[in-house]
Amino acid sequence: MKKVGIITIFDENNYGNRLQNYAVQETLKKMGFDVETIKYNIDYTLSIVKPGKRLDCFREFNKLINFAPDELIMSQNSKIEADLNNRYDYVVVGSDQIWNYAYKALFSDKVYASFVDKEKRVSLSASIGVNFLPQIKERYEISKKYLKEMHAISVREFAGKELVKQISGREDVEVLVDPTMLLTNETWSKLANKPDMIDENENYILKYFLGEEEENNKALEEFAKKHNYKIIDIVSKDSKYRDIGPREFLYLEKNAKLVVTDSYHSCIFALLFHTPFIIYKRSEKDENNMYSRMETLMQKFDIDNSYTGKLDDSVFNVNSEKIEEKLLFEREKAKKFLERSLKI
Repeated sequence: MKKVGIITIFDENNYGNRLQNYAVQETLKKMGFDVETIKYNIDYTLSIVKPGKRLDCFREFNKLINFAPDELIMSQNSKIEADLNNRYDYVVVGSDQIWNYAYKALFSDKVYASFVDKEKRVSLSASIGVNFLPQIKERYEISKKYLKEMHAISVREFAGKELVKQISGREDVEVLVDPTMLLTNETWSKLANKPDMIDENENYILKYFLGEEEENNKALEEFAKKHNYKIIDIVSKDSKYRDIGPREFLYLEKNAKLVVTDSYHSCIFALLFHTPFIIYKRSEKDENNMYSRMETLMQKFDIDNSYTGKLDDSVFNVNSEKIEEKLLFEREKAKKFLERSLKI
């Protein structure tokens, strides 16, 4: 059985990151590979997570991930890198913003699987995240060198494809959906776990703003009151839902009457569960703008769920049949890419 390593951002605090890691693992396992995730720059990622119930939930979820015995750090360690090269037939890079060169503490040649032979390097829906070329020459040169050398490249956003072309000159880049969409509604539903503090018959709107704007609250509160829905906020510091883990996040996404969010993976899981959702555009400086993720998602699924400044009952209209047709198409496209790239 061929062995595949996964390089992605290792996180014990972000729902989308952990769920996409699980999705890549399970997708590759179904294709017959022995799969491990290589913990990348763990010292940094652990330093930003505070001990507590939330961390406990994330570590419990991480028991579902098969981690490699060696940890990869940004500094050179020739013995570990040689061992990893011998250990894996392929290393799959992605997804999440593994190629975001604005992430100073995480960006290095390792995110391009530089530690294995060129023919072993494959990216699956890797994301650059931002919409600009590297502003620091060293990061630009790293990106250029290793993008040119990579065996097969797929990215998550159309903007990412254009940036890869500008940096490396490569035309053979595919745009695939986030790996979480490669697993079915039924698969994710089996993982979902009801939070202890919620009544399963409760009607609620799930609110998940990572860059919340106060001006949006009034319209949302009025809409919730009109429908007699509770608002569940999983970001606010005083929310009792703040400490839930990835499995509880899945439950809330699946069972909400409406999801209002500026989070990419929140949009994805609402789409997968056929939950009505509205995308709020985060206020960001141009150089940090990550809205291309949302634009690609809406373009691929032929929808426009952008917040227009008002809320009415049209938000509940979901074309589940069209969504499932698009998902089947995208899953088949990703499967063919992986079969070619991993020489099945």
